[in-house]
Order: sequence, then C-alpha cells, then structure tokens
Amino acid sequence: MTVDKEREFWDQQCSSMESAKGSIAADESAWSGVFLEASLEQILPTLIKHCTDRSYVLDLGCGLGRLAIPIAQRHPWRVSGIDVSPRMIELAKTMHDGWRVEWMVGDGRTLRVYQDSLFDAVYSMIAFQHVSREAQVGYIHEAARVLLPGGVFRFQTLEGTGESFMWAEVDEPFLRKACTLAGLEITALDRVKPLAGGDDACVLWVTAIKPIVSPRVVELAADTPKPKASKKSPAKKAAKRTGKKS
Repeated sequence: MTVDKEREFWDQQCSSMESAKGSIAADESAWSGVFLEASLEQILPTLIKHCTDRSYVLDLGCGLGRLAIPIAQRHPWRVSGIDVSPRMIELAKTMHDGWRVEWMVGDGRTLRVYQDSLFDAVYSMIAFQHVSREAQVGYIHEAARVLLPGGVFRFQTLEGTGESFMWAEVDEPFLRKACTLAGLEITALDRVKPLAGGDDACVLWVTAIKPIVSPRVVELAADTPKPKASKKSPAKKAAKRTGKKS
C-alpha cells in the first residue's frame, strides 16, 4: 500500500464530519465517554511520567484530534497532530478551531515536517494496524528520530497474523526488532482483551524509550581497551625513595 493510496482512502472517508468520525470510531463514547477515557488511560499515565509543563508532544496519526484535543485541554503541553489525510486535518481544524493544537499533514514513514530530537513524547492509537508492516517499521524509526533523548513513544498496534487491505497485524518479535533497529528500548508491552471477531488479534500497547546515551555508544565504550598504567624504571623508583634525581 502506497502513501498516495492511503491518503486517497482516508480522504474518501471524509465526505462529511459524520462519515469521518464513523471511519475512526463509530461508538459515540469514543468521542466523549467511556471509550475515550479508556483510550486516554492507556496513554496519559506514560506521558505524565515523562513530561513537564513545557513538554512538546506528538499525536502520530491524529485523525480528527479525538485524543489530541482532550490531552491539550487537560495538560499544559504543546501538542502537534499529524495525519496522512489532508481532508481529515481540514475537518480537525474546523472541529477544534481555537484549541492550542498544531495540525500537520504528513506521512508517518518520514515525518519530514519535523526536525530531529524535537518531542518529549510521541503517542499513536488506531493507526498502526491500518498501514503495512513495512510502514509500521518506518513509523517506529521516525518516531525515534523526532524524539528527544530520554523521550517516550507509547503506541498501539494489533498482535496477530492477519493482513489485508488497510490492515496489518504484527507479533512481539517483530516489534522488538523494529524498536531495536530504531534505537528504542521497550520498557513495557501491555496486552489488552482480544478484539471481537477478526483473527483473534489482541490490542498491544508498547512503551519504548529513546536512551539518553545510545546503546551502541555504551557497547563501544565497554569494548574499548583501557590504557595500561605506565611502569616506572627501577632507577626512578629508587630515586623517588631517596629523593635524588636519577
């Protein structure tokens, strides 16, 4: 699945605000109820632990701002939301005009609109399963790139073997390898109750940290031989004992 195809698909879901909301989460409680609070509960504790009042946070695959807006409302963080669909971002701006959220159009594989080491935290929900496994690797790599050292990436995907149009499930070894290659260390991997129907996939929440010091740097430092202490000649040792120059 190409980026252009993904963009076309999601733009087609946005013929109206109602259809756009339905394509993301048909349950109204996902927007202002139990489902929304359950979603935030999976993200906010991690962000609160790693963020200060001056932190900069990225919503990767923000859609209409279902999560970005309540997070910006409840916390003083600067929030940026990015989505592949220009139409989705256009509706988000209309829906949430005046709230302090930056809305950007872009592809999670590159995040070229953001510089390196910019965000204290990145989060993503109901986005990874809608792109290919290859794209998910790109999302993880780019999240690591835009994170500050010590920053955290909290994201959700689906664990399973299913793969079809706009749908891809992954397994734990896949995620661990992708995070390691991106320079991230997984600190938590939470499995939530299985989804109804489908291929028995379950929701998987991952917390990954960008180390302050690269693991590779630590590895190289450990492998670097330490200089040997210089050996003094017997004459110099004797001179030191007698106080005479050799």
